[in-house]
Amino acid sequence: MKAETGAEDLRAYYITPEFLTRLSKRARTWGRSFILEQMQAFQAEHPDYPELLEVLQLELDIRDKKELPLD
Repeated sequence: MKAETGAEDLRAYYITPEFLTRLSKRARTWGRSFILEQMQAFQAEHPDYPELLEVLQLELDIRDKKELPLD
């Protein structure tokens, strides 16, 4: 996906693989309601970066012990 025209692509400096790893580790300590709040905020503020939601959804799936589909 492409960031808005003229807007900085946050993947260049902020939403890096290292950041996503840190987000995943932090999310393990967060309560379910806080994770859901963060997901709503990311969806509203950063819709061009679905990887943010994917990291948090994975944490919820792990907690729910859902079977994850293989790609």
